[in-house]
Amino acid sequence: MYYSFNLPMEINVKNMGKLKSKLYMMLFASFGYLFIINIQTICIKLLYLKITAVIINNVWCNINA
Repeated sequence: MYYSFNLPMEINVKNMGKLKSKLYMMLFASFGYLFIINIQTICIKLLYLKITAVIINNVWCNINA
């Protein structure tokens, strides 16, 4: 009686561990993906800001010259 109760519990715990690790992996992967995308968008925005600053600077210099 004790064995038949104990064995499925162990199996369930092992399966739960696998499920949990899968969930954590998925969460980590999705967060990492979002993080990388955010870094890329920030870099692109900074690049656009640099380009616009250079263009504005050139126009301003041309107007003042």
